[in-house]
Amino acid sequence: MKAFYIIFCTFLYSSCKSSDDKFSEPLIKDSKGEVCISIFENFRMREHETYFHPTENEIQLAEILLKKELRKTKSQLVKDYHFFCETETPLSLREYKRQYYPIVSKNKQKTIYFIGVCRELLYLYPKWTEKQIQTAGGGNCFFRGEINLSLKKVTSLSVNAPI
Repeated sequence: MKAFYIIFCTFLYSSCKSSDDKFSEPLIKDSKGEVCISIFENFRMREHETYFHPTENEIQLAEILLKKELRKTKSQLVKDYHFFCETETPLSLREYKRQYYPIVSKNKQKTIYFIGVCRELLYLYPKWTEKQIQTAGGGNCFFRGEINLSLKKVTSLSVNAPI
């Protein structure tokens, strides 16, 4: 009877799993084959929160939400996120390499904190796929924010102070 129960549970578990459950790779490449996203397992600024390993679908959702948000007009971004002026809004998403820090927030919502560095200044961070980017200044060549996967929305977005 015990063997039957184990076989039944195994069957039930495997039948519930789908391709949607496939975990994302830690380095994600764009259509040109270049790494555009690096997923980290910890984030110094959010050590009190729990890391989760995102699925490919969760990363796709994060990218869709972020692209949608950055397609807003510059004046709408200024209004929504309190940027000082339109020249201080983020560049197009394809201009950035991004670090993703997936965490489960205190209120149990899956969130991805992200940091982006523009291609123009990427030479300053040759190990951007391995080490957390820390900057002061740099204007819109650096941006950061949060994507709440549970709520399916970008909940914060900002750029660094001007150079």
